[in-house]
Amino acid sequence: MAKVRKASFLESVNNHVLTGKKMSEELARPIMRGANELDLVHSGLDDTMRTAYAAVRDVRESRDSVADLRTAAFVVAVAKIALAYREMGLA
Repeated sequence: MAKVRKASFLESVNNHVLTGKKMSEELARPIMRGANELDLVHSGLDDTMRTAYAAVRDVRESRDSVADLRTAAFVVAVAKIALAYREMGLA
């Protein structure tokens, strides 16, 4: 079923492209192949790193007492530890 959807997607792209050109086999091959395990791992790592950076950046931007990203990362880490302790009933 997934292969049919991918082929349908490629056919749709080729039929509706504004330039009037067909997608090359070189570009179409990875789409037809789909994601492998390493692609999924990289995607998950990318999401995790983006989320972590956003949290660190938000702390840095929202607190005048936090001078740099390293300190902001420390603040985020300590906050996560404090949350874990509260959730376990230790604080």
